[in-house]
Amino acid sequence: MNLEDLVAINRAIEQCVDRNSDLVGRDANLLLSRLGVSRSTELSHAFAQLVDENRLLQIGIVGRVKAGKSSLLNALIFNGQSILPKAATPMTAALTTLTHGDTFSAQVQFYTPADRKDISEKAAQFDALLKDTCERTAKTLRDRQQRTGQVVDEQRFSEQVEREALRAMRADAALMAAHDQHERMRKTRVSEKALAELATIHAANLEDLSEQLKDFVGADGRYTALTKSVDIFLPLDSLRDIRITDTPGLNDPVQSREERTTALLSECDVVFIVSPAGQFLSEQDLQMMGRITRSEGIQEIAVIASQIDSQMHGEDTRRDTPRQSLESINAHLAEHMVSTLRRLKTTNPEVGSTFDKLIEQGGKRVLHTSGICHSLAAKLAGPERWDGSEQAAWNNLHGTYREFFDLEDPDRSRAQLELLANTAEVRALIEEVRYRKQSIVESRIEQLTAAKRQALDELGVALIQLARQKREQITATDLASLRKQKRSLSDKATTFEYDLDSCLEEWKLEYRKAQSSALKKALSNALKVAYGAVAYNPEDKTQEITTETPGAFNWVARNLWNGGRQTTRKSIKWLYPNQIKGDIINFARTTKEALQAESSEVTVEHKKKLTRALADAVSRTLGDEIELAIVIRSLRSIVARLPSHTFSLDATSVKSLRNDTTLQGTEAERFIESATNCLAELKSDASRQISTFTDELRDAIPDSISDQFVTDVLARIEDLEQQIEHRELTKQRLDRMVQELEAL
Repeated sequence: MNLEDLVAINRAIEQCVDRNSDLVGRDANLLLSRLGVSRSTELSHAFAQLVDENRLLQIGIVGRVKAGKSSLLNALIFNGQSILPKAATPMTAALTTLTHGDTFSAQVQFYTPADRKDISEKAAQFDALLKDTCERTAKTLRDRQQRTGQVVDEQRFSEQVEREALRAMRADAALMAAHDQHERMRKTRVSEKALAELATIHAANLEDLSEQLKDFVGADGRYTALTKSVDIFLPLDSLRDIRITDTPGLNDPVQSREERTTALLSECDVVFIVSPAGQFLSEQDLQMMGRITRSEGIQEIAVIASQIDSQMHGEDTRRDTPRQSLESINAHLAEHMVSTLRRLKTTNPEVGSTFDKLIEQGGKRVLHTSGICHSLAAKLAGPERWDGSEQAAWNNLHGTYREFFDLEDPDRSRAQLELLANTAEVRALIEEVRYRKQSIVESRIEQLTAAKRQALDELGVALIQLARQKREQITATDLASLRKQKRSLSDKATTFEYDLDSCLEEWKLEYRKAQSSALKKALSNALKVAYGAVAYNPEDKTQEITTETPGAFNWVARNLWNGGRQTTRKSIKWLYPNQIKGDIINFARTTKEALQAESSEVTVEHKKKLTRALADAVSRTLGDEIELAIVIRSLRSIVARLPSHTFSLDATSVKSLRNDTTLQGTEAERFIESATNCLAELKSDASRQISTFTDELRDAIPDSISDQFVTDVLARIEDLEQQIEHRELTKQRLDRMVQELEAL
């Protein structure tokens, strides 16, 4: 399939969805986002960019808010100066591009009237839902007061109602984000004409540009709420022939900004995943990696562990020198990345060979950075210029490694700061991909075509299935019955609070126990194998020992005929330490994988149990008063949000063991003791992680699920209600939609 055919199919599906957005829009948009299907104009533009011989090398910087993306770019491009403002929240994280220009300038893209209308409509939906939720919450709390005889101050009561209602509304992050953005926009009173005049920025130098940008992308900037993205042009040689895109992250709460982020990412040749070393490769990071590789076909990926300085002080990572600590941390991060990606390949076979390069190269594809250390190194001669964060970072490093970070020895201190900043190595990576630009671009065309074709195939199948399910539901559902279901659900919301939340409470206790039991059993089984390898590896070998027999006669015998000696046989332990070290490292890897697999299995099993239990609770309350299909879909969407966990075991302590081919006697016994201690440390680490995980579940899993359920089901019923009012026309439209998609 050539590029033109692919764009044509993309456009046909897009038009089909647009024509039927009132029927399948909500679910179709989720499919489009999950599969990474772009608008046809964006896809066409992406292909045009790729085949342009004069195109710039596109480098994308992706990561969570506060992952250190801006700090990294400030270090790479601006020698540590804070030119790019750091985002305080996802709402203030502007989409930014950097490329070469003849002068210091920037072009600001503001939200269009259509963007603002979309945000305003979603904010209104949020307000309506919040009002509805407040009324239901107030009724629930009043009923509870009547049952218990509790008397509550009215002001405190109102505050509690609002607090619990807002907590229930967090389930719909997009609407909440739209509400927040709308409030910010409302306070920014600027005319369209004034915005047009503000869009182009000219500056005399970097400092001037940075100062002007604060108004548009700073956390408290006058126009931040209205800024969608900023393109920055700089007369810097380091930016020649490349464009760097600093994204707010995928799953952006602002839809129109996410669309531009997705469009720019589809043009990227290389992507740097920036993940904080303290929370390295979280589930959110993995989702980002999966999406940009699978949906955008990007195979050139580098993983950057940012904020490495924050990890230099822990008891389990601190060594005699900063370099030794850094080596220990980097080894742990690389091991964590490899095991995490292997697990991702196992649990999500659809990723295929996407991450094989990262897995094979291991630590070579993980780079550490510290933007704050780069900034400290640049300002070392003037500590009075340090801000609060820089001063705190220096104090921590100086307190932990006093002789290496000392203002009295600036040369040594700067060398250590640059070691942690690692800016030169990241720059070298940029130069390396710049050098391979042509081969990368050629590969990208094939990768993007294959990825988009697969995404469109999957989208077509999913949309056909969605349309058929909608038709069956509309055919089988009676409008009067649906309205009755809606009234019944609202009337019995109070009963749901007790039934569903009691069910959740029981499940929560059972789930935590099941996780703890399964994980401890997995650890125990792994330990039995590991201790067996250490304890029974030694071989008892018989050794002949010749000693001189005391006495004058024996002395004469030794000198005259080599007598006067006696030979005894003794059993001595022999072992092969390198094999044992390998066994311990293998134990750490397999144990981590076993814990992850066991935890995932328990999670999947118990999420199914919770869905069934909640469905039974709803059935007991409503009987056949509500459609089971609506209930199940709603419950599945809620249960899917419950947390999961990633385990990691640090096997770097094994490096302290002797590296010998064989050992015997007391040396062998001492080695066994040291190896056993290593296993004990790993066991302790695993046990601590299991305990921490099960303890955190207590707070991570919400105490209430009833408000989310009622809100979600009511919204689904209202959608269905509107469609059934024009049943025959709706069925005809869905039939045509299926025919169109099947023809493609």
